[in-house]
Amino acid sequence: MWVAAQTSCGFVLLEGEGALDAGRLRQAIANASAVHPGSRLALHGHGPWAHWRETDCLPPLEEIDGSAWDGCDGASAPFSDQAHLDVRHGPSVSYVLLHGARTRLIQRSHHATMDGLGALEFLRDVFRSLRGETPLGASGAETDLGLARRLGGKPRQIASDCLKPFPGNSNGNSGSTWQRLHISAPPPDQPLSRSILAIARIAREYADGEVLIDLPANFRHQFPEIRNIGNLTGSLRLSVPADATLDSIRHEITNGIGAGRHADAVVSAAGMRFLPLSLMRSVAARQAHKAVLQHRFTPSAVVSNLGRFHADEYSGATFRASSCNVIPPAYDGVPLFLVLSGSQYGYELCARAPIALANEGRLNDLLHAVAHRMLVIS
Repeated sequence: MWVAAQTSCGFVLLEGEGALDAGRLRQAIANASAVHPGSRLALHGHGPWAHWRETDCLPPLEEIDGSAWDGCDGASAPFSDQAHLDVRHGPSVSYVLLHGARTRLIQRSHHATMDGLGALEFLRDVFRSLRGETPLGASGAETDLGLARRLGGKPRQIASDCLKPFPGNSNGNSGSTWQRLHISAPPPDQPLSRSILAIARIAREYADGEVLIDLPANFRHQFPEIRNIGNLTGSLRLSVPADATLDSIRHEITNGIGAGRHADAVVSAAGMRFLPLSLMRSVAARQAHKAVLQHRFTPSAVVSNLGRFHADEYSGATFRASSCNVIPPAYDGVPLFLVLSGSQYGYELCARAPIALANEGRLNDLLHAVAHRMLVIS
């Protein structure tokens, strides 16, 4: 499914003080990659015979001047967040080191081979190596479908025509953009439920209708023995009625994951592997284009909470990390993909949206509106 979307490359944006030496960083990446085959995958075969195969291609590192970029949006970024990830040839990870007043490191990874938690685990092993420690590496070759079936996932019907949390009509442009917002204060309690409720209320200010939120839910929480950096994430779909409260959303999340409903989406998509990749890509592109033009989105938003970032895990040599954000993958058919994270310095909201909806400052306005409502919702 993520291969069919073609632009499904999320990335980690790490920034901090002090320089990162490119030569030492390349060696650390090579050391981590040696114990993580999932960083060197290429897609072989077609249809039901398609499979990921380990390659000898190490994740490349590119150095560029990042002194004119503030690290807060994709529109002015001096790099492409979708480049260098050819699923047919590998590798499935690449890096950009940006030099400037603040040092920034971009780790791109294809969402078909690595989810957000997997990407962070791989990056932690890179910095373990940079500090002279032994990378922990991966164990096992579990797949999302295998774990979803173990949790009793069942096929479900996919609803359409949800509300979007943006005003006005789209301009029909293709592509996506991203933006991040830092709040220098401790996050409020129940940040995930608060963000979901904020998005639902904002969407209903523009129209009446259904609000559906997809919540990525990682199977690693049910199988803590797994050390696998692959995409092992299910998706819990939440219906957010107009009278929803923080408590009702929290209970829905707890009950849904407890019942294994986050495994349903993975099982539902399993049949797609029998289709030719070219057909899957054509269908995905048409659906995304139709969603933007006709405002028939499913879901209203995707919201993920990555929890607290620990600076020591992403620091090494003379570099000291101050923030670590996962910028979500791109898909025009989803109006908003929001990622929450926190640290000792405050908390962050990182969002990606189709350019057709995000332009004219609308994504910036939405991020600030969500942040404000998260504080005042009771």
